[in-house]
Amino acid sequence: AAAMLCLGAGLVSCSPDAGENTKDARLVILHTNDVHGFMEASDSCLGMEAVAQLKKDYEQQGCDVLLLDAGDMLQGNAFAGFSQGASVVSDMNAVGYDAAALGNHDFDYGSDLLEQRMSEMDFPALAANITVDATGTSFAEGNAVFTLSDGSKVGVFGLDTPSTSTISTPKNTAGLSFASGEELYALAQAQIDELKGQGCSTIVCLGHLGEGNAIKEIDAEKVVENTKGLSVMIDGHDHQVENQTVKDLNGNDVLIAETGYYLKNIGVLTCEDGRFTESLVEAGTYTESDPKVAEMVAGISEEIRGTL
Repeated sequence: AAAMLCLGAGLVSCSPDAGENTKDARLVILHTNDVHGFMEASDSCLGMEAVAQLKKDYEQQGCDVLLLDAGDMLQGNAFAGFSQGASVVSDMNAVGYDAAALGNHDFDYGSDLLEQRMSEMDFPALAANITVDATGTSFAEGNAVFTLSDGSKVGVFGLDTPSTSTISTPKNTAGLSFASGEELYALAQAQIDELKGQGCSTIVCLGHLGEGNAIKEIDAEKVVENTKGLSVMIDGHDHQVENQTVKDLNGNDVLIAETGYYLKNIGVLTCEDGRFTESLVEAGTYTESDPKVAEMVAGISEEIRGTL
């Protein structure tokens, strides 16, 4: 656990005290967003090798770890574009992501190709608010449920920004509808209620929504304010660092957390007495790396450089 010491205050040790039941493992949610293909470590980017190792660090301390991404992973640089996102999926599979939300830029290669990439993921791509017009079915899975070592359940549901249909090239989202405004809030509430019904005591919204949008009705704050029962909102889309609480319909504080972009930070959410707190692992402060993932990323980068 020596590697954890350099991470600074606010990050928990999960090792149960002597004599305690080891089932009392702490839940840690690691999260990324708007990675945009930035997989390789640099001075300003932690790289996927750090994400993988950080996950292992917490697991070795006895934590229950969930690793989530809030969208815009498949597009953005040569690493992603070279294989139209396939290299990104390979890396995320190797790191061990548990779920990801779909972002607007994940549609940049077209929805057919996105479906192909989703089929290659070892983890669910979540978006509860995208409907296929022709069939009335959901384009992606709405939610996923994870059972922790103590038997408790965490429910995670995804929301993509409704502006995807207007800010992406029209052909990329043709035949798809994105729920917005009151419809979006009702849909989010239905997800929360469904997950509660499945016995989830912690409910996470994995949103690619952003804050302070031109259309205020579709941002993360509004979703929190117009629902009840959310434990935490992990957000993306606007490339900001967020760590703020917003009151839900019942007047309860819900944390909205976001890490910025390009893997400059990894978000670490810890839960104590039902309340989440967020700390960031910043590029340059954490230098551990998973050698297998580092080798994989370097191999793909080398391949790309060979074609330039």
